[in-house]
Amino acid sequence: MTTDGTRILVIHNPVSGRRNAARLDRVLGRMRETSAQITVRETGAPGEAETMAGEARGFDVVAVAGGDGTVNEAINGLAGLGHKAPPLAFIPLGTANILAHELGLPRSAAGLAEIVLNGERRTAWPGSANGRRFLLMVSTGFDARVVAQVGSGLKRCLGAGAYVVSAFKEMWRSGGRCRVTVDGKDDETLDAATVIITRARHYGGGFILAQGARLGEKKLYVVCMEGSGVWNILRYGAALLRGQLHRLSDVQILTGISVTVEGPPGDPSESGEADGTVQMDGDLAGTLPLEVCLDSVPVTLLAPPQK
Repeated sequence: MTTDGTRILVIHNPVSGRRNAARLDRVLGRMRETSAQITVRETGAPGEAETMAGEARGFDVVAVAGGDGTVNEAINGLAGLGHKAPPLAFIPLGTANILAHELGLPRSAAGLAEIVLNGERRTAWPGSANGRRFLLMVSTGFDARVVAQVGSGLKRCLGAGAYVVSAFKEMWRSGGRCRVTVDGKDDETLDAATVIITRARHYGGGFILAQGARLGEKKLYVVCMEGSGVWNILRYGAALLRGQLHRLSDVQILTGISVTVEGPPGDPSESGEADGTVQMDGDLAGTLPLEVCLDSVPVTLLAPPQK
């Protein structure tokens, strides 16, 4: 491990629970065996990780200890530092931890500490949805409705099982329809029940959503699922588990650099419905319409050496 006095800011989201707090303690213990200068800051409310990352001038590394949503806050905070932003490391403590699968992060405390201290630098190009950056994906339809119904308490109790419970409830609703336009081609507008615009290959943990997607490429993958209701949701879920979603005739996967999604407005907190709800990197992010493009400023991620 490095012994050069690297200055590391660890942004910790404590909502993840005691078991993950113990895991973080093991990672920090390994890091403190070196001469690295470690500052740990705990978030106390949504948005605080963004503020902390935006104040990270003077640090050599920002390490996020939390879930994909905490990473989302951090990359938006780092946006204010522009090209002078320090690289970002991920200590996965969340539910899905899609970024951990994308980067191929190790599971051991020693391995994660090594990545924070000496990880290989990789350039990632975030997307931008309605002016806010996302590293992994943004979606509307069934996917977003499930996120809308999962509370933090349920996630703490059931982990990934909270999404299963929410999905079971939501699959009985037909939901609304969306109109999707890629790269401004109005004559090729698609109609879909669920739309996932992704920069990531993985979904829901280790499942494959978009075979060719890579964080380092300047390309958006647009996954459009035409069907809704119980039968279609079960079909899509089974295909996703087998890595065969792209083979279904009513699933289209397009690529481009800009996407517009229009559809039914709706705010679950006010109306009890979630049509038109948008989720971004695992957290709610407003409602339709969506204007999505690639962000102009990359993020540097720390990861294991590429094979």
